Amino acid sequence: MALLLIEDDQSVQGLVNAVLTRAGFSVDAAVDGKTGHRLALTGKYDVIILDIGLPDINGLDLLRQMRSEG
Repeated sequence: MALLLIEDDQSVQGLVNAVLTRAGFSVDAAVDGKTGHRLALTGKYDVIILDIGLPDINGLDLLRQMRSEG
């Protein structure tokens, strides 16, 4: 199962990434909304774990944007 993790806090991202990877998931990670948006549009993910408080865009706004783009 492929996951996209969009989280700006490096320590949280590292911990979540390590736990999910050990559990057998394939994880791509982004530290900001712009990068996460690009990865979401170009990759095929079963799940996106999205932080609400990103530095460049609110996570809910990013979610709305991605949904409107299909």
